[in-house]
Amino acid sequence: MPQEDCTETELRLLQAFDGVMSMQVELGVAPRFVDELRGKLDLSRSNDGGLWRAVSLWQEFSHQRIQGIRSKANTQIQELLLPFVNVR
Repeated sequence: MPQEDCTETELRLLQAFDGVMSMQVELGVAPRFVDELRGKLDLSRSNDGGLWRAVSLWQEFSHQRIQGIRSKANTQIQELLLPFVNVR
């Protein structure tokens, strides 16, 4: 509902997002969200970005992450198959 105060939910979501960013740094995950997003991300229901901008960022991150995993898997498959390929 537009009248509902979602401040607490928005704060919890920001904290969760900050936790994800911290874990990405700790684990050395690539790609990852840039640290410049800390404290600048707006998760409000505004029409000026807000939550939907965050959703878009998450989708783009997910896409980049999938591409990275796919690329790594392809490299591993090629390395596994190389001994069985008879190159002349």
